[in-house]
Amino acid sequence: MYKEDIITELYRSHKKFVNYIRTLSADDYTYSHENLKWAPYQDLEHHKKVLKKIVLALSIPSFILKLIYGKSNNPSLSYDKTLKLYQIRINDGAKSTKEFTPSKTLRAHIEQDCIELISTLEKLLLKVGELDEHDLDSILLPHPILGTITLREMLYFCKIHVEMHHEICKKNIRLKQMLIN
Repeated sequence: MYKEDIITELYRSHKKFVNYIRTLSADDYTYSHENLKWAPYQDLEHHKKVLKKIVLALSIPSFILKLIYGKSNNPSLSYDKTLKLYQIRINDGAKSTKEFTPSKTLRAHIEQDCIELISTLEKLLLKVGELDEHDLDSILLPHPILGTITLREMLYFCKIHVEMHHEICKKNIRLKQMLIN
């Protein structure tokens, strides 16, 4: 995927997630089935933490990132290969690290939380927009589950990740509705 396509897809997938969240009642937004899954507000907070960390990393000059993490000499994995790698790691039991784990403090500020997530995403997309295609393949960033990956792969991950959590939220709410009926 080219940079402009990545930007478009990231915005589309996050906007779709936020639009879904906005349809939830306050009760649904804070619902977690027997605390086995995160509540939607926690999924949203988790994504905000992930995006903020990437924005922070991209605030560092690329030459410093390359000094810290090295420079990729290999082509980035495709979107499909990044998806497959992430699915393998999740199936092997990988979980969110403490740094990205959402708070258990109940939050029911749906609109404010949605605005904050989109605002953070827009900051990320502006930073990505300032880079060229080559930067996406040469800048390396650490990922707690995938290891050191290229920025392009990290952006693919962001799309994969928000879509996965969107589906988990929908399943969690469907489960709640089945238990009520």
